[in-house]
Amino acid sequence: MSFQPRIPIKFSKLDDSETFVFPTAAYSFEAEGGLRAPEAALTGGHGGLDLLGAGTPVKESGILRLSFEVLEDTPTAVEVTVDDMLDKLFRYGRGKLYTEGLESDVETLRWTRGRAISMPRINWSAGEQLKKRAVVGFRHDPFWYDDVALYASPITIDSDPKVITVTNTGNARIYNAVLTVAGTFSALTITNTTNGYRLKTNRTGASAADLVRFDAAKPAVDYSDDTGSTWTGDYAKFLRRSGQVHLNVIEPGVNSLTVAGLSGTLTIDAFPAFH
Repeated sequence: MSFQPRIPIKFSKLDDSETFVFPTAAYSFEAEGGLRAPEAALTGGHGGLDLLGAGTPVKESGILRLSFEVLEDTPTAVEVTVDDMLDKLFRYGRGKLYTEGLESDVETLRWTRGRAISMPRINWSAGEQLKKRAVVGFRHDPFWYDDVALYASPITIDSDPKVITVTNTGNARIYNAVLTVAGTFSALTITNTTNGYRLKTNRTGASAADLVRFDAAKPAVDYSDDTGSTWTGDYAKFLRRSGQVHLNVIEPGVNSLTVAGLSGTLTIDAFPAFH
């Protein structure tokens, strides 16, 4: 079996319509991300008191720095590549960073959203006609995602209730899943019995054109009666469980979801999440 360390390989537009691939000559990178916990001054103790106790801290945005050589066959080609890099890293704004790794002979991609921190730093020394060295920095979202979605197509809900299994193959919780139901529904409830998170609404649906969308990334709850052509905010009909902090969370590993009050389909738009 072959293995290759996971490395950043490219920066793309959010819709993947354009990409800048990082050169690999003299390539290196470093990554970091802060962890935030509330702290208070300890009066008379000359120090701080961690108010989080044994709790899990909040992940801050990650920082990724890359260093590489733009190495080409002619000086003109070097300048063309440098100009292309400067243009794309500025023009894309918020885009997608990709990493690639080879695991058990299988190439896998992961991605996250982010943007360049500043314009690249370019280094050049006299006599170097065919290369320039560049240092690039990005600030990105705290989590990375597998390039393959949890589900490729809607799930048919043909019993009430129906229990389905959702497997997050990553090592981090998914906080930005979008769950959309379509069909006939009343007292619609989706409960993750693995962690207790619940999605429930008073909205009723009478046909396949009626949709409710639970978007944990925004967070928002929306309704459509024209198969998703137009959406209306519907958070007022959402019934939040007492003590539920986030709209929805999918744990690493196996999650058991119980869907009640629905005859139709459930679409899960989410990707396995990684630290």
